[in-house]
Amino acid sequence: MQRGTFANIRLRNALADGKEGGYTKYLPTGEIMPIWDAAVKYMETGTPLVVIAGKDYGMGSSRDWAAKGVCSRA
Repeated sequence: MQRGTFANIRLRNALADGKEGGYTKYLPTGEIMPIWDAAVKYMETGTPLVVIAGKDYGMGSSRDWAAKGVCSRA
């Protein structure tokens, strides 16, 4: 469940130049990669992260895991 937290194909990440799907920019290198891969790299270096999301983030039963998934540890 945790790995699928940001796997929505309609997700558009402004950091990843608006690319659709679960992608982000890994800031140390500028590489666009899956969010999970970037999160693992940040975790390995001890870099804390935050989620910047819309007003409905984590609301409703279907979005419940969106809020819980980021609090889990790999």
